[in-house]
Amino acid sequence: MASNAIPSATFAVTIRKPQRKAARKKGYGPYSSGYLSAAERVAHLKGLRQRWEIACNAALERAGRPERIDMRSHFERGSTIPPERKQLPSEWRQPETRAVVLAFRQARAERAAAQAGLNQALPNCGAAIVQLEAERQRRAEAAERQAVLQQRALDHIPMAFGEWLQHSDHQDHSHFQRTADESWTAHRERILPLLRQIVSRLAPEPHPAEAIHVVTERCYAALKAQVAKHEQQAEDAERHALETVISTLIAELPQRLDDEALAFFRAVKADAENAQQAKQWVLEALSESLCRRLQEAGYTTPPTPERLDAAARRCYEPVMAQVAAREAQKQAERERAAAEDAERQRLLAVDLHALERDRAQWQMELEALQRARPPNAVQLATHWAGLTPAQAHRQTAHRQLEAVTDAFHGWNHSAASWFGLKRGERQEWEQRIQHAEDAAAQAEHDYAAAQQRFHELLPAARDAVQRQAEQRQQQAAALQQRIDECEELMNHAARVQFEARGQHLPQWPSSKPRPPTPRG
Repeated sequence: MASNAIPSATFAVTIRKPQRKAARKKGYGPYSSGYLSAAERVAHLKGLRQRWEIACNAALERAGRPERIDMRSHFERGSTIPPERKQLPSEWRQPETRAVVLAFRQARAERAAAQAGLNQALPNCGAAIVQLEAERQRRAEAAERQAVLQQRALDHIPMAFGEWLQHSDHQDHSHFQRTADESWTAHRERILPLLRQIVSRLAPEPHPAEAIHVVTERCYAALKAQVAKHEQQAEDAERHALETVISTLIAELPQRLDDEALAFFRAVKADAENAQQAKQWVLEALSESLCRRLQEAGYTTPPTPERLDAAARRCYEPVMAQVAAREAQKQAERERAAAEDAERQRLLAVDLHALERDRAQWQMELEALQRARPPNAVQLATHWAGLTPAQAHRQTAHRQLEAVTDAFHGWNHSAASWFGLKRGERQEWEQRIQHAEDAAAQAEHDYAAAQQRFHELLPAARDAVQRQAEQRQQQAAALQQRIDECEELMNHAARVQFEARGQHLPQWPSSKPRPPTPRG
């Protein structure tokens, strides 16, 4: 038993896990170690096939072989050859499936050989049809080129006609212009036959009538546009000339409205039966003036009556406004002259000595007002509150109380106040002292009330003092203004009277303060 016993030592058994194979990554070539998506694999495979196609075709070309390979399918190349069925390598290794593919290839080769034999035995109808179609197309293209050349020649006629209209002198095609009273319809009926003859001579042979008619209409459209342009330019030039003449007339009105022109307008206003007739006469005069100015500017042909009347009406309001302003200016000058004459007569009648006395009196009042001291707000509030009488009454009451008290003490220490004697007198002294104390208390109460009224009335007193100061300033300013006006009136009156009598002209000094004259 002892020999068969298991030793007590512990045996360490290591159990190894079977190693798993590393996951294979899908890819090929330089991408064999990375994961590729389906789209990436397709793209890389197409790129590989394309690179193989380029390399193989280049090698065949260098070898001088006509064969070429193409990575595209039959469907992508537009071929009608049926494709083979796709097979895996495992299927190709099986004899049955490989025999089917070989049989399909044999049948396709036999069909191609039969088609080649048929093409040799029968003529190539498709090639003949292609040749006929090419000939027809060539003739059509030649006819189309001829038509295009003819159409270009016809299209060049309106362009050449338009260029001639633009670059030629206005006198060269004056017979194409429209008269003053001619409408566009009459102008078209007159010009179209002439244009048709010109186009027929310039058009290449042969030329259809419809094409000639179309080219003629295009030429007339160009001519109409040019005529309208010339008419618009002439109208713009005439309008600009009218605007210039109107502006010049309005600008020259202040210098042109002399006494003769104002007399004309006054005569029109006086002779006309009503305002409408006066306006019509003024409009006629303005129209004549505008026509004369246009002729002076170089426009021999006068504008239409409607346009001239519109221009005159545009000038009417500014002209009448200037006339009214000029009349108002003349009236103002007359009124100013009359006022100056009246002022001169008034200055001649001025009494200079009376004005001198008034000026001296006002100067004295001003100096007295300036010397007077302004009131004090505390004094005014003290006066309003009665503080001074209350204080005097309080002092008087206290003095009376002290006097009565002193007299009582003197009487009390005298022999007359012995005990038991003159008791009625003591009562009388006590009444007198009580009456003096009541009077002092009432005086104290009145003084305190006066002090309270003083503090209440002090802001109002300050406002009153401020108003009085402002009134004094206003009075002083009014007196100073009156003195200045008096001095100015005296100087003007003295100058006018001196001019009237030829005497010595006195000068009154101004009462305004002047800066001191520097010494040295």
